[in-house]
Amino acid sequence: MENYEVMQQELKNIFDASDVITAYENYQNKVEQLEIDIARERGKNQALEIEFNEAVKNEFLTGSKEAEKIKIKLTNSEALLKQKVSSLEKNKVIALQGLKEMLDNKAVEYIEKYEVFYDKFVVPAEEKVIKIKEEYLKAVEEWEEYKSLYISTATPIHAICSELGYRTKNNIDFVGSCGLPEQAKINQQYAVQMKRVY
Repeated sequence: MENYEVMQQELKNIFDASDVITAYENYQNKVEQLEIDIARERGKNQALEIEFNEAVKNEFLTGSKEAEKIKIKLTNSEALLKQKVSSLEKNKVIALQGLKEMLDNKAVEYIEKYEVFYDKFVVPAEEKVIKIKEEYLKAVEEWEEYKSLYISTATPIHAICSELGYRTKNNIDFVGSCGLPEQAKINQQYAVQMKRVY
């Protein structure tokens, strides 16, 4: 269980993308701020256009020269707005390129770290599984041999025991009472007969 938890933590560390997420959040915040600045500048620009149009009307009616001053402000505002829009687009391109590079580097890092993880955890686990499978197959093979031995030896011995009047304890399986498990402990009274069967 402890090893499993260590493995889980290792995997979590390998696929940790908190730095990429943070970089993306910073990118979003910067874009959002630039978009707010652009919206604010666009609002100023629209207000200046209205003011300029009013000034042009007044100039026609009253001879006021305010329109020219407002025109300068409007031109500057339009230039600033274009500059901010351009800055936003450039920042998007730069930031997205930076994020792409981070992700590319992270992918290489993932592969390198996972290779270490694989050698550290997966390979030994696979070897253990192979060993367990081999032990299982060996146990099955040994059981088949034992079963074959039981059929060829225990059954006739059981018949001899019965013929000589021997009864198994509580009439249970002969192997457990007449003494044929691994040690082949045989009731001393019938030792000679048992040996002849072997």
